[in-house]
Amino acid sequence: SLVWGARQTSLNDSEAQVVRFTAGAEASINRALLSFDVLLASTEDLLDLSAVSRAQFNRQGAGQLLRGAARQNLMVRYVALLGDDGGVVASSDQAGLRVTDELPAGFFEQSMRQPVPTLMLSAPVVSSVSSE
Repeated sequence: SLVWGARQTSLNDSEAQVVRFTAGAEASINRALLSFDVLLASTEDLLDLSAVSRAQFNRQGAGQLLRGAARQNLMVRYVALLGDDGGVVASSDQAGLRVTDELPAGFFEQSMRQPVPTLMLSAPVVSSVSSE
């Protein structure tokens, strides 16, 4: 009976630890997604995309605004605005014109097929320089 009671206590403690860990992980993921959501929601206001035609769009100015937004967001290192054709329109990185080469195969096409606005996250790109 004593061994059984110790076992049950140990199982209950382990279960409580798992529940606390899961709740913390869920809160962390929610904070990260909220951070992305705020950045995406502010992009329209930041760049005023609805008021500017494609011919009037200032790529360098938009790139500077995106760099500032990415620097203020601790969860985001790089932001790229892609056109309908998958080409980079503006980027927070001056060398960001290569972003479509780094996306997983079919990611852009799958994202654009969504019937409603959807947050799509690509797999992280691991490089020897950044170890991300």
